[in-house]
Amino acid sequence: AYIYTEQIIGSSAQIVVEAEFENYREGKIVETEIVSPEKKTVYRHRKFCKEPFLKQYIDIPDAKLWYPTGYGDQPLYTLKICGKEWI
Repeated sequence: AYIYTEQIIGSSAQIVVEAEFENYREGKIVETEIVSPEKKTVYRHRKFCKEPFLKQYIDIPDAKLWYPTGYGDQPLYTLKICGKEWI
């Protein structure tokens, strides 16, 4: 998976998640979940992917922003991607 910040507007952040699936066969149901530093689910989405890759634009309201050393906190979010074969 490759994750990057597309833009920050006020206290909201838009990130992009790109993933490529190994051993891909005729579609997958993919669930994407993002968990905040406080262990709360801030995003969960499930979709069918016909291609062996995924690209999602995700808005995170009230995002805890990362600051350089000495300027503030570096809160970490957790990304989970789970794919199941389509039967």
